[in-house]
Amino acid sequence: MEFSQREKYLLLLALLIFIPLLMVRFIFIPFSEYQKDLANRIDNLNHKTNQISLLGQEYNILKKETEVNTTSLTKKIDSILRQYRLKARSNIVLDEQPKGGQRLIVKLDEIYLTELAKLVYRIENSKPIIMIENIDINPSYKNKKLFRVALALASN
Repeated sequence: MEFSQREKYLLLLALLIFIPLLMVRFIFIPFSEYQKDLANRIDNLNHKTNQISLLGQEYNILKKETEVNTTSLTKKIDSILRQYRLKARSNIVLDEQPKGGQRLIVKLDEIYLTELAKLVYRIENSKPIIMIENIDINPSYKNKKLFRVALALASN
């Protein structure tokens, strides 16, 4: 089977048309799709790293704020206790809360009820707001007029 000259030209022309089309379909298109997929992945990873960076910055700011608030809460309670001359009879324990707030436990020995009432009033009306979560009042062993008090204080 021998091809005529015209058939040879037509066959050559068909090969010249179909080979580039096949190359485009099976080489260039998959390669460009692979490049687009890689570009999308890179953009996605860059977006995620930016989000992580922003979250890290927010975390550092919140961490600094809680450190400042913790020291300011203890300082505030310390100044209130000094104002009423109760610092010598007090013990302050810092208790961390998982929500990020602060909690102090103030233990007072040998305190009169009038002193306790003044202290509670001063704490409740302080700025920033300090909440009294719990008060535990027990009579003192030495004197029936004196009490042992444990206050659980919280600030957001």
